[in-house]
Amino acid sequence: MKKKTFTELNWWDETEFEGLTVALTPAKHYSGRGPFNRDSTLWGGWVILGENIRFYTSGDSGYDEHFKEIGQVYGPFDITLMDGGQFDDRWDWVHMTPEGAV
Repeated sequence: MKKKTFTELNWWDETEFEGLTVALTPAKHYSGRGPFNRDSTLWGGWVILGENIRFYTSGDSGYDEHFKEIGQVYGPFDITLMDGGQFDDRWDWVHMTPEGAV
């Protein structure tokens, strides 16, 4: 039986997986489930770099300047998936509307 392992990353950290470079990128969201652990973990997106393709997914994030920085560091991308499903005017700082994702 194969042993399961985990790799913890901070924003901008990279790791190699089966010939791909995988990087954790910033996302704009809060984290934590209780009053004493607010913002104690990172919310993120992913860049996956292969020999012939550059892929980015935003993760669950509000729109902000981090998208520009991610593009400057890792872009241009061949495929990009932007989150835009959990939107409401009250949550615009942590979730994008469909129009904002475009």
